[in-house]
Amino acid sequence: MDSKVSNRILNLPNYLFADLENLKQEKEKNGCRVIDLSVGDPNFPTDAYIVEKMKNSLSDFETHRYPPFRGYKELKESVSNWYKRRFNVEIDSEKEVLILLGSKEGLSHISLSYLDPGDIALAPNPGYPAYAGGIALAGGVLKELPLLEKNNFFPDFSNVSSSIAKKAKLMFLNYPNNPTGAVIDIEKFEETVNFARENNIIVAHDAAYSEVSFGDYVSPSFLQVKGAKDVGVEFHSFSKTFCMTGWRIGMVVGNAEIINNIAKTKAFVDSGVFGAIQKAASFALDSYGEVSKEIKERYTERIKILKNGLNPLGWEIKEPKAGYFIWTKVPNNLSSMDFCEMLLDKAGVLVTPGVGFGSHGEGYIRISLNVEEEELHAAVQAISKNFYVY
Repeated sequence: MDSKVSNRILNLPNYLFADLENLKQEKEKNGCRVIDLSVGDPNFPTDAYIVEKMKNSLSDFETHRYPPFRGYKELKESVSNWYKRRFNVEIDSEKEVLILLGSKEGLSHISLSYLDPGDIALAPNPGYPAYAGGIALAGGVLKELPLLEKNNFFPDFSNVSSSIAKKAKLMFLNYPNNPTGAVIDIEKFEETVNFARENNIIVAHDAAYSEVSFGDYVSPSFLQVKGAKDVGVEFHSFSKTFCMTGWRIGMVVGNAEIINNIAKTKAFVDSGVFGAIQKAASFALDSYGEVSKEIKERYTERIKILKNGLNPLGWEIKEPKAGYFIWTKVPNNLSSMDFCEMLLDKAGVLVTPGVGFGSHGEGYIRISLNVEEEELHAAVQAISKNFYVY
């Protein structure tokens, strides 16, 4: 078949996690066991009461039909109530909330909603690959916001040239950050709002990891800042907070006009989230609204296993304040990809190369905490016996 693929598909980069899966499968084909510390998929089951709510909702005839395009009224009200309880932010459930098939699709659809071919969008480097993918699908031009360790992995807006800033239509931010694990305070969001207002840029803040925090750290919301709703929206995911990655449900909240335009785009792409899932999500927000204490304790224990096991070997494992990743440096004489391939070959442990998140991720790797504690102990043991690079 002589098919002519569109330029937008040809211009898409390879998806990082698909490439890692191929590496893993190749290793396993040769009979080797692989301890996979690369993917951010919680290995905890969804709470049994949320699952039960889903089961009960299956017999509700309402859920067998197309849902409202913007989402069920009860779920949008739950989102509004949760924002008030959690952040003390008033949200109009009818105009300022849109239910998504997971926050990932919304992060792509905002680019399709606002970027014409050649339009500039700003995105963090290193950053979640979906930002770049959405910009590419829309035909936009990505301009990087370098996230450097010396700046605590927050963009230095003063380094964005005035010509780029004035042309940019859209900007992605993500805190707590994936992949670096960086967190910020409310003052940084104020800085973001000022920069966006001065340059007429729409802000898309990805807050997927806001509820996965440790110790006394509490993540702020972008929308807590005065004027934030004038310039942007915030994306949330049920995947991380409620261990519902496979359910595919999220929300975008904030500026009513932006919400409306994303909804217009989605109306031609999908028909909304299955109603029983929406009812279960509403129950989750109303009944829980946060990551359980037990799950946070398990993540904390996993961090300690890696820190106590790898730091004596020369690694530099630091305890993150939020998220479920560890971002750490590799030796200066190795690229992040070389390090990952060597680690997989020698120890059978798969982690994510920092360069996969952008050029400024070079020199780092990302380690996921989403495996059982026994697996982490096994990874530490395999590394200590077979992998000497520090």
